[in-house]
Amino acid sequence: MSLALELWLAGWLLVAAVMLGLWLIQLRTRDATLVDVGWTANLGLLAIFYALGADGAPGRRWLVAVLAGAWSLRLALHLLRAPNTSARDDVRRMRP
Repeated sequence: MSLALELWLAGWLLVAAVMLGLWLIQLRTRDATLVDVGWTANLGLLAIFYALGADGAPGRRWLVAVLAGAWSLRLALHLLRAPNTSARDDVRRMRP
């Protein structure tokens, strides 16, 4: 199996397991905040994992890892600090 396929499969399995766990928590609590934070964190962690595990110029791989990790961390923290509103209170879903 090629390195790219192994990296993709390992990342997919890890994220699928984490998201399944967060979904199960969401079913119990009826609060999707952790799912949103988990999605954001997983995206950043996958970018770091793939950037550091792939072939290519080390400087560029580190740059991708740092930028993706910083973006992911910033968004995850923002989602954790944002006021918790339910879907019925979300103005994006309200009709004018």
